[in-house]
Amino acid sequence: MLPLFLALLAPAAHAGDDTPAIKTTVDGQVRDRLYLTTGQDFVDGVSTSEVNQRARLGVTLQRTKDDATFHVAIQDVRAWGSEADTLKDFSADGLDFHEAWGQVSLGGGSTLRLGRQEIIFNNHRLIGNVGWTQQARSFDAVRFDRKGDAYTFTAFAASLSADMKQLLGGAQLAWNLDDAHQLDVVALGRTLDPDTRHTFGVHFTGKEGALDYTLEGYGQIGKESNKSVQAWMAAANFGGTADTTGKPGLHLRAEALSGDGTPQGTFDTMYATNHKFYGEMDFFLAIGPHTGFRGLMDLGGVLSAVPADGLKVSANVHNFRAMDTTNATDFGNEVDLKVVGKVAKGVKVDALYGIFMPGEAMGEIRGIASNKLQNEQLFFLTTDIRL
Repeated sequence: MLPLFLALLAPAAHAGDDTPAIKTTVDGQVRDRLYLTTGQDFVDGVSTSEVNQRARLGVTLQRTKDDATFHVAIQDVRAWGSEADTLKDFSADGLDFHEAWGQVSLGGGSTLRLGRQEIIFNNHRLIGNVGWTQQARSFDAVRFDRKGDAYTFTAFAASLSADMKQLLGGAQLAWNLDDAHQLDVVALGRTLDPDTRHTFGVHFTGKEGALDYTLEGYGQIGKESNKSVQAWMAAANFGGTADTTGKPGLHLRAEALSGDGTPQGTFDTMYATNHKFYGEMDFFLAIGPHTGFRGLMDLGGVLSAVPADGLKVSANVHNFRAMDTTNATDFGNEVDLKVVGKVAKGVKVDALYGIFMPGEAMGEIRGIASNKLQNEQLFFLTTDIRL
């Protein structure tokens, strides 16, 4: 390992004109988060607190003659004070390679990438890096990319198990219709031997003057537990930001994810970054189990403003309901109040206060009587320092 790091940090050697130049890029991050909750269980309990941290170092080497690229990102993720002994515990349990891949150019705007890597489609709706979590997500995959004048195409295949019996593959075609409109066509297929689930759909973004909007629709088919999968989701988000002092903004959303009380009829968001969609208190990270397989409807919106340069404030309101109307449908309401500020170059701080007011349906899926349900609260403060 030491010779590798010495090679990465050393300047590129130039033995002659035929020796290709190597461009070296180094990036780093230390992100600490104070996390306070009231238990996340909707009953009276003891509040919990934690400071967790991500420390990441990335190095990218690019051979400029033929665009061959090597990238590695090492990270350590841990909660403060989690080591058993400040002197004797030196096992670095949270140390891992978040990314380690090599990429070659195939010509004509095409590249092939092999190794551990992040994979993101459009807005993270179905597959993303879940960057908000300290560990984030990456895949062991082979990936093909091609960029044209008005489109980008990505296809990948990833192994989810060492025996290659659990596989994930997908493709996305992103087409720039004009300067203000883009259409993405997405397909994902997953095999968890013997179960299969395939997802396909479209993601459309547009802008008309001060108004911007996103429309999405996806379907799922396959077979799980010897039963056919039939599920769907649709989402719409529209609004705008005024070009005036304070830059006030308003965006409204309506999202629906199918659910009929069974896993096969409930839409699976696959490997999405759900934190950015269904409330920052993270009560709906796994749509199936976290809704009792009743599906989810999310109606609400975001008010935002920029009161000063580098400072943004927002209020995000969610009304959550079940799609399956067989039983109670009111999961509850969530309000997230957030402040994001750039303190200095490469230094960002954000703070959030969230409150979730549960409804009868939340009590049903958690086995809590309606008159016993308690509001849940969350506060976090994140400091993000980047090289």
